[in-house]
Amino acid sequence: MAAPTSAEVRAIAKKIREEADLLYKTRPLLRVAKAKGGVQVWEDYGNKLQIPVTTGEHSNITQFTGVGDQSYDLNTNEIGALAEYDWADAGIPVVYTDREDRLNGGSETRRVETKLQRIEMTRAKFERDFEQQITKGDVTALSSWNTLNGGLGTGNGVANGFLYTGATGTDGGTVGGLARSAAALLVNQAVADNSDIENAIRLADNNARLVSSGGTGVDLILMTAATLTELEKQGFTQTRYVDPASVEMNSYVYMFRGAEVAATSYLPTGITAYGISFADIKLCMHANANFTFRAFERLPGTQKHAAYIDISGQLVSHGRLGESFSIENAASLTT
Repeated sequence: MAAPTSAEVRAIAKKIREEADLLYKTRPLLRVAKAKGGVQVWEDYGNKLQIPVTTGEHSNITQFTGVGDQSYDLNTNEIGALAEYDWADAGIPVVYTDREDRLNGGSETRRVETKLQRIEMTRAKFERDFEQQITKGDVTALSSWNTLNGGLGTGNGVANGFLYTGATGTDGGTVGGLARSAAALLVNQAVADNSDIENAIRLADNNARLVSSGGTGVDLILMTAATLTELEKQGFTQTRYVDPASVEMNSYVYMFRGAEVAATSYLPTGITAYGISFADIKLCMHANANFTFRAFERLPGTQKHAAYIDISGQLVSHGRLGESFSIENAASLTT
């Protein structure tokens, strides 16, 4: 294969910039996480991601009466703990071979078209699979990444997944190495839909708001396409218009109490919806591997040229999973 011309180099570089610009825009979970502060880029590195977690109340109120001793109760409690998460690393290649170039007659146009198409397809696949792992936890190549899928109680779902529907305080599950029983807010809200998903969302969101540090609800509600279709059929009384300036062109969104509602193919079996607060749940990404593209290079001793997309980071909780919710499909919806 001939050395790339300056035109080819410019075309590839432009495509990489375009694809990088699409990151965190095409998948609902990643897009809303980015918009709501749920993506943190780490500059300070270590062997593990360490997240401070509050596990109790720091001090007690003192009531002052009369004119006697006006001393404060200065007895305090150790309320801090560190949740620790391992970095997870993954990458995906984009490959073009000398044989393909020969079969295309050495055409620069065909070579560039093929590379550009593969860059786009590979970026899209990586984001799809990444969102599937974060939501459902069943992507083998990304199994070192944490997942929302805590399953339907003990023994189901993914070990130490964040959002449970069963008894989470005593089942041995951990969050960043901390037992869920260590703090009430390490347990998410869990509700059965009982054939009324709209009221189930209201109940779960109300419970989440009661314990939210800012009094706000979730940022994103992910549900199955069947559930969203049923809500559309019912008129979805909590649908709200949003400022078009805040929405990508050529798209529309459903909103529920300020949270975007989006369909996903990746909810675990038996789960109707997840409500996610990005004030707590974060994607911590390494500054040098945040879906980072590396340009094509020849692989020594082969007839292959490869570019790469790399990620390094982890899905973490700051210890307030009570601000998020899961809704179990207690009865099948009719659509």
